[in-house]
Amino acid sequence: MLAQRIAVNGRDLAVSQFGFGAIGWQVSAQPEARDWVRLVSVLVPCFNHDLYIEECLLSILQQDYDNFELIVVNDGSTDLSAQKIEALRQIHGFQFYQQENLGVSAALNNALGHARGEFIITHDSDDVMLAGRIRRQVSYMQEHPEVGLLGAKVIYIDATGKPLKHKPVTNPQVQRWTFDELLADAYAVGAPVAMY
Repeated sequence: MLAQRIAVNGRDLAVSQFGFGAIGWQVSAQPEARDWVRLVSVLVPCFNHDLYIEECLLSILQQDYDNFELIVVNDGSTDLSAQKIEALRQIHGFQFYQQENLGVSAALNNALGHARGEFIITHDSDDVMLAGRIRRQVSYMQEHPEVGLLGAKVIYIDATGKPLKHKPVTNPQVQRWTFDELLADAYAVGAPVAMY
């Protein structure tokens, strides 16, 4: 199980006091982007994570950024995942789709086909989203329109929430890399902490 610290979006990779990483590409700036609230689509593919899915979805639904849509795709789970997702959907009204087991890529593509957000978050069904993540990422993205992918440090935890491995942020300043630098140095931005 992977817990997210905070993630933001870009195509130059960066790490900040929150452990942000951003990758930047040329994006035409939107006029006065701060004058309106941007929609974020949170995509959650799920396969046999009935032990984690409720905590996962509640951590998203309890975010302090209101303008997001939650899209969950059950990828043919054979455990109680679908029932637990449906029970939460009845209370919270998010989008929920079911498909035969085609794999995580197909489930994400299915969810992406329903997404309307300007920003996309892919969130694994055994992850916990830390409070304030969406708000912080959107804020960073609005202030840095040249950024196309934003990532962050992660804390790996076990099934009980106990940290397994965690490297503290040694450089709290935002660091940026071009896409070519990221590829050359084999940097990776984990999907559970990325915003696109």
